[in-house]
Amino acid sequence: MEYDVLNVTAGFLFFSGVFLTLQDDVHQKYAGIAYISSATLLWLFMPVLDSAVLAPIILDGVPHSRYADPTLQALILTAIVIGLGILAFASVLGLLFREMFTHFGRRRED
Repeated sequence: MEYDVLNVTAGFLFFSGVFLTLQDDVHQKYAGIAYISSATLLWLFMPVLDSAVLAPIILDGVPHSRYADPTLQALILTAIVIGLGILAFASVLGLLFREMFTHFGRRRED
């Protein structure tokens, strides 16, 4: 049941992000990129939720099947960093575009 709600939420975030990214307003594009990043993180985080596992620190007397897979944790952290980097890059591109092609919100005529 909880996967159904999480899947619907991730799908809604992703398609909302795609819709916002296709809009003309720059702020809506930034929000769309953030929504797509959040949907990706939620989708990557879902496999971690289904099992009660221990942190990947080896202890005596604990079977190895009870440990969490550190690959998923590294993948989630990498996705967070990449999402923030893409958002920062899009912000810089938006500022450069505005500076190069507009003058206080109006089109330059040179």
